[in-house]
Amino acid sequence: MLDTFRSAMSIQDFPQIIVADLDHDYISSLKNALGDFRGVKTMEIGPQQLERGGIVDAVFLTLPQAEKWNARPILHQAQVLPTNPNESDDANMTPYVIAGVATSETDPSDSPLFDLKLVVRCILLAARDHNRMCDSIDNEIRRVGVWPPMIGMERLPPNIAAEAIVSTYESVLNSVDSTE
Repeated sequence: MLDTFRSAMSIQDFPQIIVADLDHDYISSLKNALGDFRGVKTMEIGPQQLERGGIVDAVFLTLPQAEKWNARPILHQAQVLPTNPNESDDANMTPYVIAGVATSETDPSDSPLFDLKLVVRCILLAARDHNRMCDSIDNEIRRVGVWPPMIGMERLPPNIAAEAIVSTYESVLNSVDSTE
C-alpha cells in the first residue's frame, strides 16, 4: 500500500505519455492492455495532429528528425529542445521536442523491446529534469506525445508494449523514490 501511495505521489513529477496512432486495432488493444495506468494515455490520431494539435507539451522525435533544433547524440539520454513558434515551420508545433536516444555498440541491436524501454526511461527523466528547472508551471512538460513507428513500438504486440511501458515507468518512479 505504501509503495502504491509513494508511486501515486511521484507520478506527478513525470509527464503522461500519449501514444498516438491511426491504427485502430493497435491503439484499442494497447489501451486495454494498459488498463487504468495513469502514466499513459492512447489516442487514435496521426503524427501531424499529435505535433500540432495542442494536445501535448512535447513530442518525442528521433535524433535525425530533431536536427532542426540542434539535437545531439547523447548516450542513453534524451534532450528537451525548445521549438520556435515565430518560425513558420514551427507554427502550431509543440513548445518542445524531446530528442534522442543514442545507443552504444554493446546495446542489443534490432530489439524493439530494449529500444522502447530505453526511450520511455529517457523521456521521463528528460521531462522531469526540465520541469525541475522551470521558472513557471506554464513551461512544464506534462504530456509527451509518441508515435509508435518512431520508436519501433509497432513491432511489439500491444500487450508486450504496454507491459514494457508500465514496468519502465514504475522502475523510474521506484529509482527516484529510493534516491530522494
